[in-house]
Amino acid sequence: MNREVIYKPIFAFIRDGVYEVQVFGNYGLRVGQDLFNSSSSEMYLLSRSLLKPWQLLTCMPYLNDDDNWAIGMSSSSGEQIHTNSIDELLQSTSIDIESLVCPSSYSYDEKTRSKQVLFETKKSKKFHFCCGKHIAMKYAFQQMSRSSSEYHIQNNLLHLNLSRTMSLYTPKPIRWGTDSCGLPTLIAPIRSYLEMWGDLSSTDNKHMERVKKLWTENPVLIGGTTRIDTSLMKLSSGRIFAKEGADGLLAIHYLGSSRDQDVSIIIKLSQSVSDNYLIYALCCILKHHSCQLPSNFLELLEPIVNLEKINRKLEPNVKIINLLSTGEH
Repeated sequence: MNREVIYKPIFAFIRDGVYEVQVFGNYGLRVGQDLFNSSSSEMYLLSRSLLKPWQLLTCMPYLNDDDNWAIGMSSSSGEQIHTNSIDELLQSTSIDIESLVCPSSYSYDEKTRSKQVLFETKKSKKFHFCCGKHIAMKYAFQQMSRSSSEYHIQNNLLHLNLSRTMSLYTPKPIRWGTDSCGLPTLIAPIRSYLEMWGDLSSTDNKHMERVKKLWTENPVLIGGTTRIDTSLMKLSSGRIFAKEGADGLLAIHYLGSSRDQDVSIIIKLSQSVSDNYLIYALCCILKHHSCQLPSNFLELLEPIVNLEKINRKLEPNVKIINLLSTGEH
């Protein structure tokens, strides 16, 4: 239970000098081997979509070289690029989309969703955030067991392989919940996720290298043209891995070099109002820890992770203030 964890104020909207909205959350930051905001790093989180790259990793030995498998770690926006990949995988694997346990949904893409609602289009599993992950896991489980009907069950062979990987990072016994898409989701402290994401720099696993290549070479497929994780990865030419998760989750890993250290960040907001809130929170965290962070990392993100630039685009009487740096709340 998280009852002992109190969310901290991260930023606020001020309108005409009045605090109109305060946004709360928690985060963990790891630079090299140094952990910052360590008390919050003991907070337990449901992994939600932050687990998808490792779920795809578990499937990798059973998948071919098709780049469409990047959709297996996507939180799909339901744009044409996503539905094309899903259609091609459904055709090549002969999987019946109705056999997937994820719910039917409208597209997350605003224009597409508006048309679907206007024309009373029937919801489809194809537009669910996790459809690609379900195709990958169902197909991989089918290759393992010659059956696919129980691909989503926690005790199957595929999930046990995932559990073995997670045991490298999490307290024992490993805790699992059920995600809204119907698949098991990890429950672990922020520090465990920081360690997992930190290992993206050091892995020599050929299947993880394949996951990382799919991840960084297909940023729009991973999220969508307006998504935060996609925007962050587009800045970096393969040095930043990013993933959004439901209900205010964002994870980032920066591959350091001989001149700077690796950086991992996990953010959890107390509520999910807008994807932009994750960028605002990231702005505040980077500013608050600017002395500890590599300058190359800060410069890389500066085009979109800059609170001064964001404030200039708001209404003249509205601004966002960083409550981490000011201590105000």
